[in-house]
Amino acid sequence: MNLLILILYMAIIHFTCKTDKEGMSVLIVSALAITLHIFILLINCILNFIHGHKANGRAYLLSVFLILVIGFSTCLGSASL
Repeated sequence: MNLLILILYMAIIHFTCKTDKEGMSVLIVSALAITLHIFILLINCILNFIHGHKANGRAYLLSVFLILVIGFSTCLGSASL
């Protein structure tokens, strides 16, 4: 589900953001969106560990790492377009 959300907001950013010569506006907006996404996932991860749902906490932690790796490469890739 998180990858679908990532694809959705990256497509919206890519098609609506005005691109300048170097693609910096796409890079900055993408980085902010990915940072917000990771922050929300980390909060969910911490809350699940606090409430004793260790399996859900580990799943959110895995989602954090996947979104971080895939989002970073997507962010740099969309800036180069």
